[in-house]
Amino acid sequence: MRPLLVVGGRELAARLRDGTAILIALVAPIVLATMFGFALGGDDDPPLRATIGIVDHDRGEFPASVQREALGAEELRGVLTFRPYPDEAAARAAIDSGEAGAAIVFPAGFTASVGAGEGGEVTVLESADTPLAGVIARSMVDRISALVEARTLAVRASLRAGCRRRT
Repeated sequence: MRPLLVVGGRELAARLRDGTAILIALVAPIVLATMFGFALGGDDDPPLRATIGIVDHDRGEFPASVQREALGAEELRGVLTFRPYPDEAAARAAIDSGEAGAAIVFPAGFTASVGAGEGGEVTVLESADTPLAGVIARSMVDRISALVEARTLAVRASLRAGCRRRT
């Protein structure tokens, strides 16, 4: 089992370094949502657009890379917009006013917690009036959660492998 965890941890680390894991985690759900939007909508319907608020109490690598990868994806140009908000109350007010369809709240210490192998929790705020933005935000968070769980497992496996070598 140990060799499998070590190989898996190295593969995950390589994917996180070259950005493909985050790109796949963000692009795939949004592209699928866009295709379904076009397939289910009529010719007169406007193209899919979603504004997602970001509350970044973490100020770390993870929230910044999520936004950078999503905005850098060719498939998402003109579809997805991120808006920063200073706190959860401001994001909720923006959702209630229709300025944003959903918001993702990254807590303080999120990047450090993930890097230490402790995992982390992200909150999604949604509007009943714009369910598509909520679906996209939840899908992004689900993918982020999968990456965090994989990274946490890799860190824990690496730490355990390092501890066993010393004893």
